Amino acid sequence: MASDNARATQALKEETMETQARAVPRGTLQEAGELAVLSDASGPTRHRYALVIAFDSEDALRQAVTNHRCAYRDGQRVQELNAEGAAHG
Repeated sequence: MASDNARATQALKEETMETQARAVPRGTLQEAGELAVLSDASGPTRHRYALVIAFDSEDALRQAVTNHRCAYRDGQRVQELNAEGAAHG
């Protein structure tokens, strides 16, 4: 019986780890549109259609990059732009 409990506990731990690995990291949309990016690796680069998504941790960023997937919420500036667009639209 103890070994059955140990196997069940191990299976639950593995399932939890798999679920966490599949979890989509969530960031905040800070800016969108035509952007100039400055990086140490490539210097200044302009992107005509781009998003800047900021994450709360390096782990969340790595997970988004590794899994090619993330979700995001609108940052304050994006919310303001959306509100202005709705008011004028």
